[in-house]
Amino acid sequence: MHSDSEGMTVLELLILTGLFLIFIGLFGGTIYSAFFGSDAQITGGIVSGSVRGETTVIYTEGSISGYEDICGTFDGVELYTARPDSRKLGSILLPVKTTISSYTKNPVDIRSFTVMVYYSGSSETLTYSEKNPLEKPAWTVAQRSGYIPLQDADDDYLIESNEIFDILVYPGSSLPPGANFGVEISSGTGIPLKEDLTVPPQIDSREVVILKP
Repeated sequence: MHSDSEGMTVLELLILTGLFLIFIGLFGGTIYSAFFGSDAQITGGIVSGSVRGETTVIYTEGSISGYEDICGTFDGVELYTARPDSRKLGSILLPVKTTISSYTKNPVDIRSFTVMVYYSGSSETLTYSEKNPLEKPAWTVAQRSGYIPLQDADDDYLIESNEIFDILVYPGSSLPPGANFGVEISSGTGIPLKEDLTVPPQIDSREVVILKP
């Protein structure tokens, strides 16, 4: 009797397990979508590895600096302006890094970023450029570095979690002393990086100025 009782218990467990697996196979996708959104990708009744969209968080790492509006080299980038004016701010340098929230954690091609400058009640969306010398209006990647020991930045356009890219912003109009302006950098996902900045009262002959420590 004792052996038969144990046999029935094992059989019941097998039946229940089979029913549970059938239930998951039939309705697992519906349940997942209900909790995580209807845009989830389901393959063969199993949740694929990249069902959720990626969210890229951009933030600055270090000081934001500016360069007077003259022809010259700023962070390794040769700049050209048709009307130099050393009394005004011509370009802005923002060292940025990213945190990617996703299942895949794929690095992002920084050339897909959107860079916008806003000042005097107007805004200007800049185009990525690798022209040498760099001409207004445009933005480019100046330097790349790694902040994790023994992990240097790759010489490519994919900004990874251990890398810092110096974004050089070169707006169409130079900015006078005391001007308030802002820079917005967006990856298309997540919350854009927004920096509100002010040009120092005097930048003539100083060339490089710190806009934000």
